[in-house]
Amino acid sequence: MSEITTVTVAKTVTLIGDLAFNKCGNLTKIEVVQGNEKYESDSNGVLFETATNTLIAYPIGNAQISYTIPTGTKI
Repeated sequence: MSEITTVTVAKTVTLIGDLAFNKCGNLTKIEVVQGNEKYESDSNGVLFETATNTLIAYPIGNAQISYTIPTGTKI
């Protein structure tokens, strides 16, 4: 298991693979740099694809008891 707790997605990233965070059991937050046209993250560190409003990844190490998926989000 990875010791990574936070991942920052650069402005220039245009592809994140399906299993990119699969072994990151301690991951609590995914942050997307402002200006990235493909991805965004919310205040909980959840990763979304901007154009399709699709939830891409929820950080497995996030200790929140619950998370409400925003209305209109695809999963």
